[in-house]
Amino acid sequence: MKRRRLFLSHESSQKQVMTQLATALEPHDIDVWFDQEKVGTFDTIAPAVLDGLWSCHACLVWWYGEYDVRRACQFELTAALASVAAARAPGTPARIFPVAPEGVLKDPILGRLKAERAAIIPHSPPTATEIAALAAKLAAKLQPLETTFFRLTDADPARPTEPSNPDFVGRARELLELHAALWPDAAGVEGTGSAQALVAGLGGQGKTALADEYARRFARSYPRGTFRLNLQGDGETEAGFDGRINSLLRTQAETLGLTPDPNATTAALRGALARALQTAPPYLWRVDDVPEFITAEQVQLLRAPTDQAATLFTSRYELPTVGAFRLKRLNDADAQRLIRTIAGDRGSAADLQRLIDTVEGHALSLRLLAFRLKATGDAAEILTTLEQAPLEGLEAFATQAALRRADLTKGVYATLVSSFHLLEEGGEARALLGLLAHLARAPVPWRFLCDTLGTAAMADARDAVELGGLLDFSVEPSGTPAEAIELVRLHPLLADLALAEPGFGDAPQVAEWLGAIVFALLADVQAIDKDAGHYRRDPLSGWLLPHARQRAEVGLARGETTLGSWVGSALHWIGDLPSAKALEVQVLEARRRTLVPEHPDTLSSMNDLASTLRAQGDLPGARALLEQALEAFRRLLGPEHLETLISMGNLAGTLQDQGDLHGARALQEQVLEAHRRILGPEDPKTLISMGNLASILHDLDDLPTAQVLQEQVLEIHQRTLPPEHPNTLTSMNNLAETLRALGDLPGARALLEQALEARRRILGPEHPDTLSSMSNLALTFKAQDDLTVAQVLQEQVLEIRRRLLGPEHPDTLTSLDNLAGTLQTLGDLPGARTLQEQVVEARRRTLGSEHPHTLNSLNNLAGTLQAQEDLPGARALQKSVLEVRCRTLGPEHPKTLRSMNDLAETVRAQGDLPGARALMEQVVATLSRTLGPGHPNTLDRMAKLALVRKALGDAAGARALWQAILDARRGRTTPTP
Repeated sequence: MKRRRLFLSHESSQKQVMTQLATALEPHDIDVWFDQEKVGTFDTIAPAVLDGLWSCHACLVWWYGEYDVRRACQFELTAALASVAAARAPGTPARIFPVAPEGVLKDPILGRLKAERAAIIPHSPPTATEIAALAAKLAAKLQPLETTFFRLTDADPARPTEPSNPDFVGRARELLELHAALWPDAAGVEGTGSAQALVAGLGGQGKTALADEYARRFARSYPRGTFRLNLQGDGETEAGFDGRINSLLRTQAETLGLTPDPNATTAALRGALARALQTAPPYLWRVDDVPEFITAEQVQLLRAPTDQAATLFTSRYELPTVGAFRLKRLNDADAQRLIRTIAGDRGSAADLQRLIDTVEGHALSLRLLAFRLKATGDAAEILTTLEQAPLEGLEAFATQAALRRADLTKGVYATLVSSFHLLEEGGEARALLGLLAHLARAPVPWRFLCDTLGTAAMADARDAVELGGLLDFSVEPSGTPAEAIELVRLHPLLADLALAEPGFGDAPQVAEWLGAIVFALLADVQAIDKDAGHYRRDPLSGWLLPHARQRAEVGLARGETTLGSWVGSALHWIGDLPSAKALEVQVLEARRRTLVPEHPDTLSSMNDLASTLRAQGDLPGARALLEQALEAFRRLLGPEHLETLISMGNLAGTLQDQGDLHGARALQEQVLEAHRRILGPEDPKTLISMGNLASILHDLDDLPTAQVLQEQVLEIHQRTLPPEHPNTLTSMNNLAETLRALGDLPGARALLEQALEARRRILGPEHPDTLSSMSNLALTFKAQDDLTVAQVLQEQVLEIRRRLLGPEHPDTLTSLDNLAGTLQTLGDLPGARTLQEQVVEARRRTLGSEHPHTLNSLNNLAGTLQAQEDLPGARALQKSVLEVRCRTLGPEHPKTLRSMNDLAETVRAQGDLPGARALMEQVVATLSRTLGPGHPNTLDRMAKLALVRKALGDAAGARALWQAILDARRGRTTPTP
């Protein structure tokens, strides 16, 4: 029979007992593994210890000494618990055997954690008889276990997914209770996270610290890791909270490598996260500092998106639909350990107990008292200070902190306020607390404060606040270790006190510093507006944006709109359109309220909001704002002021999106003419106007004129910019698309190959611009009938986009559609149809049935159905697309006419020649009027109409059409018959 092996999890003082037990197990053919080294209180679990655990069949938990407070012991226990959970083998015998006094073993928490009592031994060390009996019992329990623990693997044996707080002590029972609540045996509910819990309690009680420590100690139960959504509690605003949820989910999607559509709804973001995580192993989903006003629906949106996750909320308040795990005061033993951890051996146990009783075990207060004891060593003096602390500000503080009076004891308030007043009056330390209280309830990069306010002043302030333990400092990895970001955070309860207590938030130095901070934040959001990549590249920028938003909203409440305007623009460019819209609406309302109705700043705000509405697809809303702004700019500034021209260009783009191509062209031509005359033919704004006009001409099928403009833009870029500048490569791509549409496939291919080679080298093979070049090149190969190469390129693009963006990202679906088109041309009609049906279903669900992308996909599917001779199916799809385009784009839009022509071809194939003739005559009449009777597209449709007339016996009508086509090709103009 194979020998069994038992892992002995114990605290260091119990090693002699473990040696005796190992000896007693030897006659039963039981090998043991236990760590022979002494493990420190704050050590994590070593790789060798884990290897030992994985080699064993079971784990003995020797719950004596300080087992419940030793981190290394807790890591061993949680690693064993996670291994049992990961094995997913219901009904298997227990593998974790606690031995402890009766009071520990009767605790129901142990039973819920898949543990089986091995023995009740009321003391340690046990007698020789007790050891022998225990050895025999363990041998019997080990006999049915044929396999070892399920091995969990990861890069870091301790898996510190959350930074460990060296001041965290105790709370062993709370950690186990929390794990029991988050890891139930019952199946979860689809889409809500398999389990959820809320750590609630008074500010400063240690909710976040407990959640951090839980995430660290039980990380092995969540091999996919921890996702963290950081809210700001009472710092959140109810009006913009839905947008805040959208922004947090968007950030999590980006963390997974997805690139959400800027217009993605919260439901769409949750869907994308669910698809990305649907096959993932268990993970922890944290939602920290939830505000009081949250609704049940918003709680649902913040839960984990899949059912193999556990959702952990923290909040000062009870939340709807979530059972509260009320965090109580630290017990006396843990409180004593906390003080000793910071203050060392200063103070007697009796003095420490008096301090603990004074603040009723309030964790934050105990931490502050421990720092004071460390500095003075005199607990009696501290108690005297607390007794003499002025309490007249207690009510104001409770109001500021949104606390019920009963929650805030006099001892806690006395500790907090007296700790504040230990700082030098009028000094930098008080001002620093006041400054941080005025910023968002979010970490601040320490380097930013030093760069903005002066290193010397910050060093003096830091020495004082660190001495009192008033600030939390942490280090966030960023790129290389040398780029790690040191962050500082003021506890929300202390921030509330700094705002309520005179001499802190209202100190003269704070107002001066806030001005400097706002100026620096403005510079950062302006950098984002100029280059959205700054937000990703600069390691500080992401940490600064919450503070920029918060200061912008404070300014807006006072009628100050400059920062709010720039922050809204920055949010737009990084893709957070819901938050951008919410802020831009506030800016516009504030400017309308404080300025004259047609002040240039008000009109600029209308332009900014219209741009965001356009990006979100609200074209009527965008157009109404732009027309109003343009009319005012023309009247106030003149028709050729740069602001007027910007409005004209924006309105032209919106008209183009709406299908009013002639109106868009007229406006854009005026903009271009003015830019050329005022700024010069090579100014960047002039070149942008040329590119925009070329895009409109392309949509109008005036490809030769579009080509001329694009060639001019490319020539200027190649002459004035470095040869591989992004603008130059974009110009090459744009021109190549027009050349392909004109049939100059070699010319298009040469430009695209050059652009693709440069982008691969400069940006990398998976950059979005590189993938765009690959996709365009594949379409060119397809047009050249080099279908095999086209298919290979499209499959490569599709694989990368699926992996980086997710299966339903718009770019991924476009790749799927393109590949389907190539398969159709190759004759693989079933394969093409399968892909196209996937695209149609996804776009209908994510974009809606009338979105332009959905209509394009329906049109493509109809083409495949037609090729499969499913003419009724094709006709039904084409008719529905035509109806929507007529209604949304108008009867003369090029896409409407293409739909009409496609439907006519299907109707003709079904033998309905009169129906086909009616549709074709309408197309020809419209093209003759909009493009001219001699335009190639008009002539092509006339030729098809002539064939239908001939088939219907109208020989005269057919001859008239052929004569008109011949005259047009000879340069003569005759009316279209």
